[in-house]
Amino acid sequence: MDIKNYLKSYYVIFLIVSFSCSHSPIISGSQNIVERSHSAKPEWVTDIPGETDVFIYSVGTRTQSPTLEGGETDARMEGARKILERFFGLKTTIEYTKIRRTFETDYLDKIKATGGGEIFGTKTKSVYWEKYENFTENRMLYNYNVWVLLEVRKSDIEKALEKMAKRRDESIKAAKAGMENISKKSGIDALKEISDYEKMLSEFENDPEVKPVLIEIEQRKREIEAKEKSIAVLIEEKNLGEIESGFVRNMIYDVLKKYSFHIQDVNKNQEKFPAIIDRPAAAYILTVEVQTKSSNELSGHFVFAYAQGRMTLLNTSSKKTLLSYNINEKGAGNDMKRAGTAALKIAAKTLSKKLDEAIKEIW
Repeated sequence: MDIKNYLKSYYVIFLIVSFSCSHSPIISGSQNIVERSHSAKPEWVTDIPGETDVFIYSVGTRTQSPTLEGGETDARMEGARKILERFFGLKTTIEYTKIRRTFETDYLDKIKATGGGEIFGTKTKSVYWEKYENFTENRMLYNYNVWVLLEVRKSDIEKALEKMAKRRDESIKAAKAGMENISKKSGIDALKEISDYEKMLSEFENDPEVKPVLIEIEQRKREIEAKEKSIAVLIEEKNLGEIESGFVRNMIYDVLKKYSFHIQDVNKNQEKFPAIIDRPAAAYILTVEVQTKSSNELSGHFVFAYAQGRMTLLNTSSKKTLLSYNINEKGAGNDMKRAGTAALKIAAKTLSKKLDEAIKEIW
């Protein structure tokens, strides 16, 4: 081989080796830091500052977050949870233990909502993040590892706990005082007031001081509802002929069950109905009477029918009529049965809607 051909062969080999070295394959699962918030990882990432008389410190971490913002939020939340564990580990008073779960929920919700702002003496002291390129399954993905240093003023958390404990005690006191006088209220007003007490105490539902009060409220509520949500119902569907019955009854009952009424079905024992009116055994009386009526109208192959009647809702205590509604609905079909059925279905829907509206007004 002459010198010229030798040099050519050497040059080709050199290019192949150079290309192979400069384009080595990327191994799946490999990671590279492509960007970071600081030139070097801060000392506090691995060595958390010690607690002082004034402050507690905590570091929260989030790895492989698809976004920087989401990573910061998750890291801040983890740091906040660590703070609570450390704080309650030091301050194991009985009162703090009682409201711990309520306070933790409130604290973490506010930490998340403030987006890094100070809350209950807790603030973000510093943030460090690293952006990685991660090759996996023939794709290049970018993720973030995030560390957040939180600083907490212990006295602020103590003040927040004391404030919450005071609010709980005031809520219990108000609920107990109100329940002692609840029998002086009318049924509906009593239930509305009880609902207010339930909402007021719901924040502390896991507190051992609150649980017995909520149980007492629930028992009293059931007693009042058993009396005030008792309703005598008389539903009459007349002149149906071949038309199937039950449309009106079923839809009316659906509304009453929706509002948890205790139903006395007068249809099964109509002779007792006058006694219910004179000596009420129910808080309300509902009467519905609907009958179908054929029409002489014709339109091509269609005939028409009407569903006519009246619905009344009476309060037996005040003898006040709460709802009085006349019905007159029209239906069409190629025979009287279909026309009457259509009219009856429309009437049932209209009556149930009117009843629903009336009950919403009452309750």
